[in-house]
Amino acid sequence: MPRTRIVGLMGVLVCALTLPALAALDRYLPTSSFMEGSAHGTGHQIDYAVYDLVDHGADLDGHDWFDLTGMLSGRYVYAYQVFNISANDIWSFTVAGITEGSLAGIAAVGRLNDGSEGVAPTYWWVTPSFTESNWRFDDEQIVPDTHSWVLVMTSDHAPIETTYRINQPSSGLPGPGLPEPATLLLLGLGAGYVRWRRAA
Repeated sequence: MPRTRIVGLMGVLVCALTLPALAALDRYLPTSSFMEGSAHGTGHQIDYAVYDLVDHGADLDGHDWFDLTGMLSGRYVYAYQVFNISANDIWSFTVAGITEGSLAGIAAVGRLNDGSEGVAPTYWWVTPSFTESNWRFDDEQIVPDTHSWVLVMTSDHAPIETTYRINQPSSGLPGPGLPEPATLLLLGLGAGYVRWRRAA
């Protein structure tokens, strides 16, 4: 079999492996013109968005589930969604620092069901010193290939810097890690290029 055909098959295989992983990480948060994105870590992806309710309230039209009734409201709504792409369960999610390293000014913490069959946290709280906001999944963990409900908090402070932590205890022997789809794709393209250069 010619080398170019082998390279082509490798590219198809890499794409076949990465596309299901990409498809599994659909975005459920409403679009925000203020701030949004994704953060990737070992075994998880965090989708986040910040909504300025003064300037961007209309952006949440069409998302009836995004209802903060019963929560004390601040100007900014911080929303997070945790996706588990590892072999271990996720037990908790913590946000530490949204403005100058503290959560001073936070008005409320809660969760919203976006209707995408996510996992609801068992309970949630802000530490007395307002340094961390926590969501625990004790009744039902975020098992592999699932995601959380939308985890929200409101504040009058605009974001400066955000850090987070995932509690994902090891399940005995470490399982094979799942590389990020982009990493797999780059590795496959790199291997294909090397083979093509050798064949040329």
